[in-house]
Amino acid sequence: MKLSLHHNSKAEQRRFPRVSARIQYLVVGEEPSAEVTFTKDISCGGMCVFTKKKWARGAVVSLAIALPGGASLQTKGRVVREEKVLVSWSNQPWFESAIEFVETSTEVRQRLSSYIMHYQPEIK
Repeated sequence: MKLSLHHNSKAEQRRFPRVSARIQYLVVGEEPSAEVTFTKDISCGGMCVFTKKKWARGAVVSLAIALPGGASLQTKGRVVREEKVLVSWSNQPWFESAIEFVETSTEVRQRLSSYIMHYQPEIK
């Protein structure tokens, strides 16, 4: 899996470093069935995801995030940005959603931080 740190001026202003990663996640409690798809990037503060469903800005979603190696993290996130995008793997439009983690435990943040630092040890 190839991961990279975002190095643009916007990223430098972020509280949490992000890494590009294809991590599987699940929106818990959605009806009639939950959607399993992948992230664009992830940090200790949130993630950017691809989804077939348009979420309202401000919506709070319960997430199960599957890190490589079998670790599964449970947290909630608030949708802070939503954009319709075309993706290479589908001829249908998808949505790119920026999700800010809310109500995230210290343990989950520490596990995310360890994951990010493992792939990006030069992050300061």
